[in-house]
Amino acid sequence: MPPTADIDELRRQLAQAYAVIAELRGVVADLRKQVEAQQAHIHRLVKRAFGRGGERVEGPTLFDWVDLPDAELPPPIEPPVPEVSAPKKRKGHGRRHKPADLPRRPEVIDLSDAEKVCSCCHATKIRIGQIVSERLDYQPMALFVRQLVRPTYACRSCESQGHDPQIVRAVLPPEPTPRSGIGSGLLAHVMVSKMIDHLPLHRQETTRGRSRPSPSSALCTPSNARSGRNGENRGEKFTDADVVRGRQSRAGPILAAVADWLDIQHRTATPKSLFGQAVAYSRNQWGSLVRYLDDARFCIDNGAAERAIRPPAV
Repeated sequence: MPPTADIDELRRQLAQAYAVIAELRGVVADLRKQVEAQQAHIHRLVKRAFGRGGERVEGPTLFDWVDLPDAELPPPIEPPVPEVSAPKKRKGHGRRHKPADLPRRPEVIDLSDAEKVCSCCHATKIRIGQIVSERLDYQPMALFVRQLVRPTYACRSCESQGHDPQIVRAVLPPEPTPRSGIGSGLLAHVMVSKMIDHLPLHRQETTRGRSRPSPSSALCTPSNARSGRNGENRGEKFTDADVVRGRQSRAGPILAAVADWLDIQHRTATPKSLFGQAVAYSRNQWGSLVRYLDDARFCIDNGAAERAIRPPAV
């Protein structure tokens, strides 16, 4: 048996080794988390620079010379020598001329008859010239109903003699979509707006709705309006209750399963990793998400909100 002092020394060294091992394990775990975070950050940068559909960085980047042998390294960049160029001629002042291909609509702003009388001799002044000022203007689109009036003609002589009155009228002109009630001008404008200007149909509808005259307020009396509102409120309550029951019976179990899965992932995922951050964010917003089950006013997605903010964003 070794001496007791040696045994105590070995035990002390063993405890110290265990402490060092525990410390190193913690350092390794921290380094692993840092590496995972840096790898995720590098992945985002590479995807942003070279990914499909992303904005690519023009010119040299941080990753251009990675893992290249010394022979393939780029030469050092020398500062450019500024070139002395001749001073540019300043452009003349003044407004540019309006496009010559646009139609002109003259509006004469004349003096009154009293202003044309000379204050000195009271004779009527004669016109000796004019000054034309041009303003580039715009007339909003106007919706209108084109009425195609086709007079009908009949032979009264044949009718008086008991014969066929020979009723005739002009034939309708050809239309792109017969019997649709839509004129060729409006149809062409909708097609150009959608296919060339990339305006969706719902935005075109909103834009053209501003061109229509406001409906008269006399279309319904206050009593009718009140009864209509009361009827609509009763109908909305029944509809909302049906929607809530449907969501709770169909979407409720799915959301409960997702909540259990998030709890499991929260216990195992690294908190600072991208996945761990996504799990934490989902759990923090869970209270707002499940309100969809109890209130029919909330939509299943944020599509309506996106559509509402798209016009100001554009």
